[in-house]
This record gives sequence, C-alpha cells and structure tokens, in this order.
Amino acid sequence: MADIERYIGGGTVELALYNGTGYEPFVAIGEVQTATLKISNTYADGYSKDEGVKKQVDKVLTETKATTAFTTQNMSKDNMAMAMFGTVGTEVFAIGDTLPDGTTATVETTLDVIKGGTIAKVEGKIRIIGKNLSGSKNPVLEIHHAFITPSGDVRDYFAEKHATVGFDCEIVKLDTEDSHFKEYFMAKA
Repeated sequence: MADIERYIGGGTVELALYNGTGYEPFVAIGEVQTATLKISNTYADGYSKDEGVKKQVDKVLTETKATTAFTTQNMSKDNMAMAMFGTVGTEVFAIGDTLPDGTTATVETTLDVIKGGTIAKVEGKIRIIGKNLSGSKNPVLEIHHAFITPSGDVRDYFAEKHATVGFDCEIVKLDTEDSHFKEYFMAKA
C-alpha cells in the first residue's frame, strides 16, 4: 500500500499586502477552512489539410492561468475590511453624540470602524500553512502575487458558529519569479 503523504486537515493563511512599491510584512488573516488551487494552460492549435483530412501539426502555449480560493474563519478587523474592500480606522464621538448602538456618549469616545468600499483592489503575497494529518511534513503554499477578491457574503455573520469569509484569487507570475507559486514541505515541529 502506498504511503499516504497528504491529508491536509486545515491550517492558517497569511497575507503580505502590496502597497504599490513593495510588500508589507506577512500578517495572519485567519484559519483556513477550505482551499483550492488550480493551474491551467491555453493553447493555439495548428492544423494541416494538405492531404484533405484535417490533422493537428502544432500546439503553442498561449496562456498559463493560476487561481486559488480559500475560506477563512476567526478573522481580524483587517481581514473583515479586506472582505469589504475597505479600511480599518477610528472615529471619534464627542460628549452628547449618538453612538452607533443608539446610546449617547457621556465621554469622548473613540471607536474602531471598518469603512467598506474604500479601496478598488486587494493584492499581495499569500502564504497558506497547512496542517498535514497523515504525512511527516506540513505543506506551505507561497503565492508570489495575487489579486484577491471576496467571494460573496460574510457567511454566518450572525449565527451560533464562527463567521467565515471566502476569497477568490487570480495568481500573477511576476517577472522576478520563475513560477506562479511554490509549495514547500516543512518537517513537523
């Protein structure tokens, strides 16, 4: 029987946002509940009909496309802001102002706030650190650069379980890299 080397039970995802000139440090954005990875090629086919029957004579690679999708839970405010194409900030309420819950501020109050829809796109490096339950090593998927799009709603925003957020990512091959992504195999600690 073959040695089972891969049963990924979960893991964590980290993101290093691209700021226009470089990458911020990696930060944990949540636990991975599900993750998929797909890479595909598109070809232009060349055919000949010299002998009356169409026959393929050439195949030229025209595009390589890589994508990933993942769902996270136990999110930070930054992760929720990313899911809402937003930013995290603060808002100050003066004494006598009505607070977001309908009460009145009795002291100057500063609240954290996510402002949704304030950014056009999210891009950066992604690192998914898997927990392999059967093999002797854990996989670490490093995606060099991706455009990240929230995939739908925040699931179970109000429910008796953890909220989850899904993301779809188009992986871009950078000129400085020889691949779209790399997967490393780290010995279990």
